[in-house]
Amino acid sequence: MTALGVPDPSRNLLISHLLNQLMPMLVQIENGELEHFYQNWHRFDVTWQKQIEIIAGNESMLGVAKGINAEGCLVVEIEDELREFATGNISVRQGKSI
Repeated sequence: MTALGVPDPSRNLLISHLLNQLMPMLVQIENGELEHFYQNWHRFDVTWQKQIEIIAGNESMLGVAKGINAEGCLVVEIEDELREFATGNISVRQGKSI
């Protein structure tokens, strides 16, 4: 920011502003109020319609990411079947959009 002629903000002030924005969202999530996040997820979903590898437990699968469901689980199309994952690791296969 200094290169733009804007002084660097105080770290404490920056963290304070971030927490003031995040805390109401975290309370919503804790209360199970996911509708707002669910409706807006697609705007920020970098995996949408991308081929991904998901590792869940000892199983590794390839599929196409289809967003999240109302509970926040990742939805993946694997062999023409939609599957939902609450835990696991994913990696996006570069250059493979469907």
